[in-house]
Amino acid sequence: FSFDTIGYACTSGATMIGEGTVAGIAPVIVEQMANVIRTLKGEGLTVLLSEQNLHFAKAVADAVIVIEGGEKKFDGSIEDLNQNPEIKAKYLAV
Repeated sequence: FSFDTIGYACTSGATMIGEGTVAGIAPVIVEQMANVIRTLKGEGLTVLLSEQNLHFAKAVADAVIVIEGGEKKFDGSIEDLNQNPEIKAKYLAV
C-alpha cells in the first residue's frame, strides 16, 4: 500500500485491497505494515489481502480463503486453518 492509499482509506472508510503486499520487503518493514493493518482494522476499516506470505497473513487476517484454479479449497478462520493439516500441507507448505 502506498501512503496515499492508506491516507485515503483512513479518511473515506474505504476498503483497502493489497496483492503480494510484503513480497521482497525487509522483515522490519513487514512488521510495521502488519501494525498499520492491525490499526486500520481496529478503526473499522476492511482490508482485503491477496498474500502468499503465510506468516504475515496469519498475523493480520481474521479469515482465510485458499483458491486454486479459480476454485475455493478452504474458507475459514485462522484457527480453522491451523487445525486443518491437509490444507496446510497441500497449499501452504513453506
